[in-house]
Amino acid sequence: MKAAGDKHQDQDHEYSFVLAYLSALLYKNPGLYPSPSLNFDWEKFYRILLAEKLTGLFASITKTQPEMWPQSIQDRLQGVRYRLLLYHDWWIEHMKSTLSALDHLRIPIIVLKGWALMERVYDGDSSQRITSDIDLLIKPEDFARVTNFLHEQGYRDGMIEPWPGYYLRYISSIHYLSPHVHELTSQGLNIDLHWGVPEPPFYDHHIDVGELMNYAESLNTAGVEVKRFPIEEEIVYISAHIAHHGYRENLSRYYETASLIRKAIHTIDWTKVCYVASRWHVSLPLRRMIATLNDLWPESVPSEVAVSIEKLNTPRKDKITDHYLAKSRHPESTTLLLSILNIKQVSVKTRFFLETLFPNRYYMEKYFGPISGKIWPVLYVRRIARFVSG
Repeated sequence: MKAAGDKHQDQDHEYSFVLAYLSALLYKNPGLYPSPSLNFDWEKFYRILLAEKLTGLFASITKTQPEMWPQSIQDRLQGVRYRLLLYHDWWIEHMKSTLSALDHLRIPIIVLKGWALMERVYDGDSSQRITSDIDLLIKPEDFARVTNFLHEQGYRDGMIEPWPGYYLRYISSIHYLSPHVHELTSQGLNIDLHWGVPEPPFYDHHIDVGELMNYAESLNTAGVEVKRFPIEEEIVYISAHIAHHGYRENLSRYYETASLIRKAIHTIDWTKVCYVASRWHVSLPLRRMIATLNDLWPESVPSEVAVSIEKLNTPRKDKITDHYLAKSRHPESTTLLLSILNIKQVSVKTRFFLETLFPNRYYMEKYFGPISGKIWPVLYVRRIARFVSG
C-alpha cells in the first residue's frame, strides 16, 4: 500500500524532517524533534509545507518554538498564520448568520470534515488548518429548502447539472460558490452541501441520514449549535473521502487523522468502526488508510486494530471498486464510472449512464461549445473523448 510519502520516494532530508517533526507532535515526545542538517534547504522545506497543506500547523509551531527556525521561515509562516486568522474571523462572522438562519428554519445539520475536526484535532485553533469552505450534511428532504435559501443569500451553483435534478438523483453533494470574498486572502465562503454518505463511488441512498442525525454529537460552529459524527463514523468517513480522491491526499489529511485517533485512542469503539465500515462498504478504504498511517507513524493505530480491520469480510464488488480507485490516473472519471456500476437497480443505472453520457444542450454548449444550429450534438464526441482521457 502506498503511503502519502511515496510522492517523495527519495525521502530527502527535508521531507523526512517534516515527517519526524509530525511524529514528535503525534507522540507528544520532544525527544523525537529532528535537527536540520548543515545543508538543509529551507526553501524546499517551505515548498513541502505548502504542497502538503501544513503551513498553518507549522506556523503555530514556530510561534511556540522560535529558536528552532530561521527568521525568514518564521516570518513567512507567521504571515500565513496572520492571514488565516483574519480570514477565519471573517468566515465565522458570515457563517454565523448562515447557520443561524438554517437553524431558524429547523434544518438539522451535521458538519463534516475540516470544521468538524477543529476542536478534536486543533483544540479550536482554526489558524492551524487551511480551509476555504464548509461541508454540511442535511437530510435529502431538506435539499430544496436549503438550496432555495442559499440562492436567496446570493450563493451560486458551483456546477451545472447535465440534467435537472441529476445531482440529487445520483450524486451525494453539490458545491455552492459564495457571494462574499475576503479582501486579503481572496478566499470565499463556499459551501459543499451533502445529503448522503459516504461520498461517491460509495454513496448509498439507503443509508438513513435522519438516523445519523439522531445519534450525532453536538458541536458549536461559528457560535451556532450544529452536529458532528461520533468519532467512529468520523474515522470511517475520512477513509471514504481519501478513497474518493483516488487515495491521493496530502500529508496534512493523514496527520490530522492520526492525531484524531491518538487523542481518543482509549475511547474509540473499534468494533463499531468495523461495523460502520462494513455497512458503508468502505472496509478496504479504511484498511488502506490505517496501513498508510502506520507506514508514516508506526503504531499510530494499534497493531491489533489493524489486524482486526484486515480480517473484515469484503464483497467482490467492493474489491473491484477499491482496485480501480487505487490504480486510476483519473480519479474523477473513475469515481463517476464506478458510481454508475455500483447502483443495483438496472433502470436507475441505465438512466444514470445515459444522463451522464448525453447531457442537455445547455450543459454541452457551456462546457464544450459554443456551436451553432442543429449540429450541437456533435459536441458529444468531444465529451466522450475528454471523459475517456480523464
